[in-house]
Parts: sequence; C-alpha cells; structure tokens
Amino acid sequence: MFRLISSSDDHTKRFIRLGSVATVLEALMDPDKSLSEKALGVLHGLTGCEEGIAEAYSNALTVPLLVKKILRVQELGNGYAISILLMLSRHGDSKRVATEVLQVGAFQKVLVLLQVGCGEETREKATELLKLMNPYRDELECIESVDFKNLKRSF
Repeated sequence: MFRLISSSDDHTKRFIRLGSVATVLEALMDPDKSLSEKALGVLHGLTGCEEGIAEAYSNALTVPLLVKKILRVQELGNGYAISILLMLSRHGDSKRVATEVLQVGAFQKVLVLLQVGCGEETREKATELLKLMNPYRDELECIESVDFKNLKRSF
C-alpha cells in the first residue's frame, strides 16, 4: 500500500494539529463510496506517524467507522481500514481495541473479507488482526442475538 501523505512527517503533524483526523472521520460518515475510500486513504496517511495514531486512538468514532466501512468499499479501502485497525491495536491497550473491534462486529467482517478475497498484504494484516481479537472473542458475544430472535427455520 502506498502512503498518500508522504512528503514529510512535519507536514503530516501539522495537518493533525489542525484537526484533520476528526474531519476525515466525519467524511467517513458519508455514504458515498468514493469519498469514503479517499477518506480512508487520507486517514491511513495521517496514522502513519505517532501523533496521528494517537489522535485516531483517542476518537471514539474511529473504530466503529472503520469497521462499518469494511466490505462497503473497494479492495484498497478495505486494506486501509484493516491496516488502521491493526495500527490502533499496536498503539495502545490492545485488549481495549480488540474488545471494541469485536463489539462492533469486526470479527465476522474480517472473516468474510478473507473468504471473498483480498490482496496479499491485506490478507496478512487481516489474519494478524484476527489473531489479536481471538483471545477476547469468548468474553464477548460478537453476534447480536436480538437480530435472530424472530427467525424461523423453514423446512
């Protein structure tokens, strides 16, 4: 994967201080796939430095928005989302991140992403993310059982 913001870490840090992480996260709320993919690319670039990952880590919307975009964007966007989630889990409390990622349904989405196919780099990162989530999976109910309350088996 390439970095969109590669000119200088000083420029990246400057954008981060100006609040660009929050702005990019707001752009991820837009249902437009093209805008979401571009925003994921920019966020990936911003999280390439310690300040950017710390800013994303501190924003409560980061994990839910990233997980929501998995499988809703093209392959490159999926790769960015997986990569950012992996960086977040490496940055701070990996248990907290893994738990939050599991709570918003990432385990199933990442498994589906691996099944439908993705690039080699994304596959490696998705596998690593699954390994990070797996120890905490039993502590949480990943699938909302209310969703299946009224389902009836048809024979």
